[in-house]
Order: sequence, then C-alpha cells, then structure tokens
Amino acid sequence: MDAGTLIYNYMPSDLPTPTLLGDRSGNDPLVTAAAKTEVMLLDCPQCQDEMQQHNITVLLNTATPTCALLYNKAVVVAPEDLKGLKVRATGGMALLVGNLGAVPVNTPLTDVYEGLQRGQLDCTLLSMDNLEGAGLWDVVKNVTELPMGTFTVGFLAVNADVWGSLSDAEMAAFYESGVQAICGYEEASVLRVAAARDAGPGRGTTMNSPTPELVDAVQSAQSVEDDRLLGVASGRGVKDPETVRDAVAKATTKWEAIVVDIGGQPWSEAQWDAYQAALRDEIFTNLA
Repeated sequence: MDAGTLIYNYMPSDLPTPTLLGDRSGNDPLVTAAAKTEVMLLDCPQCQDEMQQHNITVLLNTATPTCALLYNKAVVVAPEDLKGLKVRATGGMALLVGNLGAVPVNTPLTDVYEGLQRGQLDCTLLSMDNLEGAGLWDVVKNVTELPMGTFTVGFLAVNADVWGSLSDAEMAAFYESGVQAICGYEEASVLRVAAARDAGPGRGTTMNSPTPELVDAVQSAQSVEDDRLLGVASGRGVKDPETVRDAVAKATTKWEAIVVDIGGQPWSEAQWDAYQAALRDEIFTNLA
C-alpha cells in the first residue's frame, strides 16, 4: 500500500507518541486539526522517529467535529444520567466516559447501529455528522451536545519509500494539497453538523441541552484524564510525555488566536481562504 488514513489509537503499541497526540482532544476542530498537524510535523521528534521505524510519513492531521452523546432511549442532560450507561467510546474518550460513571464499550463503528438497536449500547460518543454518515437516524432518538472533544486521525499517511522517491516539486504539490485537505475536511464537517442539527426534529430526534453541572463534570473529568493519559503513554514507552503535552498546549493557544482573529462563524469563503493561508504559512511552508 502506498498511502492511506492512519488512526493512531488503533496502534498504541507501535505508535505510542502519535497515539498520545491523537488522544489529547480539543474542543474546536479548526484549532485541533491545525495544532496537531503543526506539532506532528514540526515539533514532535518522537512522533517522527516512530513513524520512521514503521516506514510511514504522515502529511497532515484532521479533527472530527466535537463529539456528542448520541443515544436511543436514554436522555442525558445531567451528570447522574450517565451513571451505568453503556457508552461506545475509544481511546482517551473511553477513559473519559469511565471517569463520568458510564461503562465504556469498545465497539467498531460498523456495529454501533446494531448495538443501539438491540440494547447492547445505550449511547455512542460520536460527532453529529455520523447521524447521516453512519445511518444512525433510526436508532438515535436523543442527542446531547457537549464539549466532549474531537477525534484526531492522520488523514494522509504515505509509505516512506514512496514519499522519498518523489521530486521536490511533487512533494510541494502534496504539501499544498494538505492545506486544501485540512480546510476542505473541516469546512465540510461544519456543514454536515449544522445539517444534522437542523434535520433532527424532522427525523424524530430530539436535540437536548446539557445542564451546567454536566458541562462542569465533563471538564473536570477531562482534566483528570489529561494526567492519566500521560501515565498511559509513559507505560507504552513514550519518553517525557509532558513534552508532547506542552507542545500541543502551545500550538493550541496559537491556533485559538488565529481562529479568533479570522472571525466568528459561520465563515465566509474569504474566511476559509484566510484559514488556508494560515495553514500554509504557519506549517507547510516550513516543510518545503
């Protein structure tokens, strides 16, 4: 295989540092995609070393829309509503829902429909665009939007030998396509989530708002989870995982400022162009 998409937390033993990078979720996909691409490509030597060991070159990361709670019969708006529920979640998200009192279940996305239908799952932690993309409308009757975090993947991973065989001009073309891919993916995600939110009532799905207590509980669990992830990463062999944490935090602060400077959403075409320009100038021109 010459290229594909790399889901880091499917390979935690082989790629422990990229897995740590991927598991540290953010709450704005526009910020997270850019920040984690920047760290992966420019500020994570351990990531690059592990990729080289497996003959992989990652060109960009994307981030899903913020995950929400999608459930069949239950209604979750307060912390106590989550207690004991069987929630499909993976990676760091599984640890997070466990800290909230739910029972994390590691189920492939392809089995979520059946799991919700048969009661094997009470809830799944996914971005709302999966209501349409994964065909979940019939089995998801309630949604609660929460700052549960985003899910990061290596959107384009290339065989290192193939990458090394390319000319400088060909590499530059891939870098420019990386700019367009991040922007295009995130723009499409924003539109898909908005469409799902609007379509919910007509599909028999109720969009619920969390109580302030549930939002506080999630944020508290996330802070605990951040420390736990460092311990897990260290156990997998990541040296000084705090360095990765600090690099992500620094890049996140930087990209939060960039996104705020571009302006409020929904973005116009000119604003998306400004986001592309920032990706190009801050990340990809430093790779050529």
